[in-house]
Amino acid sequence: MINAAKLLLNSELTTALAQLYCGEKHIYNYTFEPITKKQIDQLISLNLIDDHLKITNYKVDYAAFEHYRQILHPGTLDHMLLQEIEENKVILDLCSGPGATVRALLGNQPKYIYAFDHDQFSVELVNQLAALMGVNNVHAKIADAYSLPVEDQSVDAVVNRVSLQYLDVNKTLDEVNRVLRNKGCAIFVVHGSGYVIYSALKRDLRTAIIILIRGLLFNITKSQAHPKEIYLTPKTLIYLLKKRGFSDFSILHTEKTLNYGPFPLYFALICYKNKKE
Repeated sequence: MINAAKLLLNSELTTALAQLYCGEKHIYNYTFEPITKKQIDQLISLNLIDDHLKITNYKVDYAAFEHYRQILHPGTLDHMLLQEIEENKVILDLCSGPGATVRALLGNQPKYIYAFDHDQFSVELVNQLAALMGVNNVHAKIADAYSLPVEDQSVDAVVNRVSLQYLDVNKTLDEVNRVLRNKGCAIFVVHGSGYVIYSALKRDLRTAIIILIRGLLFNITKSQAHPKEIYLTPKTLIYLLKKRGFSDFSILHTEKTLNYGPFPLYFALICYKNKKE
């Protein structure tokens, strides 16, 4: 674990590993310099790639990609999201993953960050990163997204980045509503309808059709029997949040998120709880 955390704080190795990840996952949004022999040798010695430059540890490689795109190569969307979070606030990163969002949020000088995820590797990685960075205001823990270990109305902002579409949407929004203080900020980054096209091109047609059907059913009925991969529309997400007292909605996207004409691969939605009283 300590090697993974140290690697993520090494910009050259993180970038090299992110480049290999993008190559294997057919992600072409970034331009990289050629990987050096020194970087290759280091990654092989850490058992992160093999002699053919194939990834051998996808959890660490995915972590490198997330830290590259949020910390080393943040886009317009990343900067805009951080602008919504004020200094000295208590923040909850729901489904925090490998800690890239936590690192980005630390730049806003928060009072405290809760980082909750279901994955043991990710939680341990976040705690290791916090220790190596010398910060003591990050608390990472395994937690259920539908029953978070924090008090009612105890956080100023909730960030949920690219995971809502894998969860029970209504239960998750109920829990966000419970923990968020009045006038608190909620930020969601979710897969939009363009994710169906992405899945057809990058994954397989059967998966794309399944996501399309699930997404259509959810966006029409606003309910789901089981939490399975879907896509969301801004209209649906706003409708569900309005029912819970949220307002002041902003939809954010950039040219990189509109990969398929008018169909966004993902979009960000920012809103506030009971702001108008």
